[in-house]
Amino acid sequence: LCVRFPNHKYALASHFQLYRIYQKTGNKVKEKEHSDFICKNHPQSDYCQLITNPEHELNILAEREKVRVYYDSTYQEYTRRNFASVVVRSNYADSIFGTKHEHAAKFAYIRALSLGKTQGTPQMESALVKLIDNFPKDPIRPTAQSMLDFIRKSKSGVGNTNPIDTAGNAKASYASNDKVEFQ
Repeated sequence: LCVRFPNHKYALASHFQLYRIYQKTGNKVKEKEHSDFICKNHPQSDYCQLITNPEHELNILAEREKVRVYYDSTYQEYTRRNFASVVVRSNYADSIFGTKHEHAAKFAYIRALSLGKTQGTPQMESALVKLIDNFPKDPIRPTAQSMLDFIRKSKSGVGNTNPIDTAGNAKASYASNDKVEFQ
């Protein structure tokens, strides 16, 4: 497959699997051939990192765990209604961990809800639009889209104005609170 279709979308993954097979079977020539292909053509890939640094996988797992723990503590702030803290922590998470991890959309979602509580509906609406644009395939997207649709219907006075249930993938919910005034 790699010889007949050298540029197919699974070429990198295929070469890595062949590298691992040859490594286990002791075929050093073929092992080197595939490792050279990977590191020559894709030096920044995780596959090359795994070949050149066996500890790379452990580093990736440790980084994922740090993100998960940080998200869990940020969500705890959300459940304690410390919305300003949630916004700060979510922004910090983006700057430290980036936006290419499994919790990125969840951070964006609870940031949007917290912005709604601290700065008002327009900021929340803007953050939801950004979330939907930046994470089109994330499981939290439909929940964010429902919230955005609700906001837009409420603004136009069309449809049901009962708060929707947003409990879902982010373990967060947004309910109307008549005692809160936005500034």
